[in-house]
Amino acid sequence: MNRYLRRIFPVCLVLLFCCADVHAGDPTRVACVGDSITYGFGIEKRKALSYPAQLQGLLGDQWIVGNFGKNGATVLKKGHAPYWKAPQFRAAKKFLPDVVIIKLGTNDSRPQNWPQHKSDYVADYVDLIRGFQNLASKPTVWICTPAPVYPGAAVRKNRFSDTVIREEVIPLVHKVAEEAGVGVIDLQSALSDQAWFSDGVHPNARGAHVIAKTVAEALSADHERKRKPTDPVVSESDEKKPNFVIILTDDQGYQDLGCYGSPNIKTPHIDRMAAEGMKFTSFYAQTVCGPSRASLLTGSYPMRTERDPGDDGLMPHPALSLNEVTIAEILKPLGYRTAMIGKWDLSGRQKAFNVDLHPGNQGFDESFWTENSRDGAIRKGARMAIKKPDRSALTRLYTDKAIDFVERSKDQPFFLYLAHVMPHTKLAVSREFKGKSKAGLYGDVIEELDFNVGRLLTRIKELGLDENTWVIFTSDNGPWWIQGPHAGHCEPLRSAKTSTYEGGLRVPFIVRAPGKVPAGKTCDLVCANIDLLPTIAKLSGAKVPGDRVIDGLDISGIFRGSQVVLNRPYFYYQHQALRAVRLGDWKLHLPHSALDRTKEGKQWQSHVPPADRPYIEELTLYNLKDDIGETTNVAKAHPEIVDQLMKQIVFAKHDIGYHDVKGRNTRRK
Repeated sequence: MNRYLRRIFPVCLVLLFCCADVHAGDPTRVACVGDSITYGFGIEKRKALSYPAQLQGLLGDQWIVGNFGKNGATVLKKGHAPYWKAPQFRAAKKFLPDVVIIKLGTNDSRPQNWPQHKSDYVADYVDLIRGFQNLASKPTVWICTPAPVYPGAAVRKNRFSDTVIREEVIPLVHKVAEEAGVGVIDLQSALSDQAWFSDGVHPNARGAHVIAKTVAEALSADHERKRKPTDPVVSESDEKKPNFVIILTDDQGYQDLGCYGSPNIKTPHIDRMAAEGMKFTSFYAQTVCGPSRASLLTGSYPMRTERDPGDDGLMPHPALSLNEVTIAEILKPLGYRTAMIGKWDLSGRQKAFNVDLHPGNQGFDESFWTENSRDGAIRKGARMAIKKPDRSALTRLYTDKAIDFVERSKDQPFFLYLAHVMPHTKLAVSREFKGKSKAGLYGDVIEELDFNVGRLLTRIKELGLDENTWVIFTSDNGPWWIQGPHAGHCEPLRSAKTSTYEGGLRVPFIVRAPGKVPAGKTCDLVCANIDLLPTIAKLSGAKVPGDRVIDGLDISGIFRGSQVVLNRPYFYYQHQALRAVRLGDWKLHLPHSALDRTKEGKQWQSHVPPADRPYIEELTLYNLKDDIGETTNVAKAHPEIVDQLMKQIVFAKHDIGYHDVKGRNTRRK
């Protein structure tokens, strides 16, 4: 399938899900009429199917999607034939749509003929709107402003200029909409600052994403206005939806907080979060940075997620496909403002790096991000912001940006994803904290992080948002042992980052929400960062994507203290290698296969302590309740437990996949 087309599917799905709620219960009919926005920006010339046709297959029988835009751009050619007389329009009327999206272009109109064409342009819109408004289904009608002129138009003599579109065409569109009583979707403003053409002629994934997102936001806002009092409540409060803040650190070990037992690092602000909220002691991420961030945002194991076509999958840090749906994207239809600040690590690395995969194309309204934890530049969206940032200032800088976002978003629900680059090496700390801790430079870095967590929490409280804000603090993986004194600690867990022993991916996790999360509680149920998407969806009233398998579970009941039992398997992947599974207190390690040794092999093993480097040669069972340090193999004493856990392994191999084997419900290509 065309690479570009694959990228626009998720945003189109968002658009259609927004439409669905207006007519809950019956299949929702969406009619897309008009020019190239309808049939995929000229991709039919490259022999790709239109997105409505593809979406019908994806959405199933709860949706009826009609594509009535093919050849719509030819309507306004010289000679002019009224669109409402075209066969496509007659077919659309018979379709009886619930929602209609109309976009008529100007690309095929000659500027010198504009005075005469102006009346024809208006007539087309008026006739289309009236025709659809008179249908028995009484659909909601939207019309779109033309998009900005693309660079390739400069070499085509029959194209309008941006000036004519801005000063004459767009005012006409708004006038028509006002007189007809329909909504306007402003594509001109949405795309005005976007580099949305890859070759000067055909819009790229960024342009498609922005257009679809703009349409989706307009439709979802309209749905919120129309929601009847008898409709189901979609959030905790009819008046105000909860805010969400996720604070993620990089390579921070399980023990590196006062409340998790650090003997020489002081973290009073995060300790107070735990005292006022809930601390988790069996919470899992992934073994390294990028996969952990993918699982956090998508609710899926990294081996289940789709990568961008430019990513061959050999690098563990993914170039995450725009087909993946993030927490930010499920919240946007509910009116949330969203921001991503800090380390992104989902745009690929080295040859696979693709700036188009930035946070702004994954649901974030604002982003101030760096591609990884090294000395990379900081970008705002796709634009360069700081070419060579001062690492010693990053923790404060990112927190300043986070506080600024919260201040500007205080009057509407928001989602803030703050992903610090510290304490990933190379370590750096401000003068204020240098030499402050008793744990060397690493301890200084953690104490500065703690101070800035306190700053953010204090400002949230000062703004009167404390009672309605869920704040989460966690890390992306275990400590990077190979960095010596600049690495963290995970006692009493075994091993470190890159390993599937507990120290590699069991991480600190704290959730705080006054009046909602019981204070001072500790939870040892098996939970993971894949659970955040479905949990936030539950708390906010958002929709979990229904067209794919989401591995995470809704643990909002655990957060609230009402759920005290959770019996679920958790699978331990080391990049593409399925290495272990946990169910309850039991954890089963698989012996290293030939592929495990050649693909992940010595490179991954070299990052952990020497005692943890030997390959596992036999099925190895640990009872983590009795043996948290994973020292004693009890597989022979408990064959029935081994059999039970091996069934889970078989399921994961068939459903998720491993190495080059694609699971039946994987999204890998």
